[in-house]
Amino acid sequence: MKSQACISYIKFIVYFDNLPLKMKDNLICTKEDIREIIKLRNDISHFNEYIIKEEKFEKYIEFLEFITIYALFKLLGFSDEYFINIKRFYPKKYLVYN
Repeated sequence: MKSQACISYIKFIVYFDNLPLKMKDNLICTKEDIREIIKLRNDISHFNEYIIKEEKFEKYIEFLEFITIYALFKLLGFSDEYFINIKRFYPKKYLVYN
């Protein structure tokens, strides 16, 4: 992993580790998935060849959308518990929980 990718990975892992346990334990993506997400992002942005199955790609997109929305709610001052409770409004297709 190159230095910039390594820094991105460390930042994302620290963020992931600080998620509420109730949320983190139920996510469909793991720390290993985060490594793959960062590698995929780097491959795409640097025009490297990559292969990914559509289901896995959709899983990553849904996970990143979920994390982004969570971060926005945190910036707006909403509690973790509030966010965990509103997840039920996600359409089933986009549910990031197992």
